[in-house]
Amino acid sequence: MSIVAISETTGSQGDEIGRELARALGYAFADREIIMKAAERMKFLYHVDWNDPLLYDLVLNTERLSVAEGARLMREALQSASVQPTERSLAQARDLSLAAQARARLVMEPSTRHLRLSIAVTGGQLTVSGGVESPALRDTVVKLLGATPGVAVVTDEITVVAPPTFARV
Repeated sequence: MSIVAISETTGSQGDEIGRELARALGYAFADREIIMKAAERMKFLYHVDWNDPLLYDLVLNTERLSVAEGARLMREALQSASVQPTERSLAQARDLSLAAQARARLVMEPSTRHLRLSIAVTGGQLTVSGGVESPALRDTVVKLLGATPGVAVVTDEITVVAPPTFARV
């Protein structure tokens, strides 16, 4: 299923176009509060700004369109083969989802939530890199990430870095 985001400014009829499109396609219509929460989540998990027009395949100026015309244009665009998911795009989405789930595991664990680690996933193979204070903490990280459903292999590129010591003068 495609995701359709409609940015609404005062008088744009974005809400009306969205409701009409959802009705015509049999989609559920999500109100602005749900969309804003999703935007915050996307920014946190994927470092993507929901309001960036370069992320979208179609941007409409609704000042000159009726609700019916806006919904029709979007319906036609959604039927285009160029916006249908491919095996590659689905795999990328799975990898991004696994990376986000892995990061969430680290955030939920008190002993690892302070860490700034890099996580990348390709084909279910997770690579983690960065620095930790001890071998035990590295083991905890690897164990947590390996328990993420869908992660087949964890490649550990973590460096154990001793915390700095300060001498008294």
